[in-house]
Amino acid sequence: MGEFRREEIVGLLGVILVTIGLVTNSYNKIHPSLITLFVMFCIFGFGFISKIQFQREVDWPFLIFMASAVSITATIKYLEMDAWLSGYLAVITSYSTSGVMFLSLICGITLIARFFLPIAPAVVLLSTIFIPLSVKQGVNPWLVAFIILVAADMWFIPYQNSFYIIFEEAGLINNQLFYNRAKFIVYNFFIGLIKIGSFYISIPYWKSLGLL
Repeated sequence: MGEFRREEIVGLLGVILVTIGLVTNSYNKIHPSLITLFVMFCIFGFGFISKIQFQREVDWPFLIFMASAVSITATIKYLEMDAWLSGYLAVITSYSTSGVMFLSLICGITLIARFFLPIAPAVVLLSTIFIPLSVKQGVNPWLVAFIILVAADMWFIPYQNSFYIIFEEAGLINNQLFYNRAKFIVYNFFIGLIKIGSFYISIPYWKSLGLL
């Protein structure tokens, strides 16, 4: 690939500096955002990246999405909507007599929520609500986050998955799909059932780790 360019060396140094700052955060007490901003301004200020590159080559849609996800969580907590919703959902989870039933309820609620919400808002909202409830149920919060992420990623109707919609649009040849759409949907349905089955197969292992 040739020798390192000046920009690549500076970028590597920036990554190392950010990593050191994150690892030693408990000692230096410097907020990670200040470290990343310092590195960004150094790279931009000393001309290692141009204004046009900064505008065009930075993945702004992803950054805006991440900022929105963090803001949604902060807004829900600020408005105490998580406590309000948890109060209603506590009635549902009160019927769970074990950690397994609690996780089953979370999986079911996540699957239902995905019919009405895109994956990102569903994950953020349900994680904010259910992770605090996991402590009362004796379930490790990691398991709750894992169940929500995997269940939210499942889809049974094409509109639930934006990647499939893009794939379907790219799969048109002479205005016809190059594959059997009905068979693909049925195949994906069984893949979803396998994922749900894997939850229950993993329960003994999770119990051996003390997560349940």
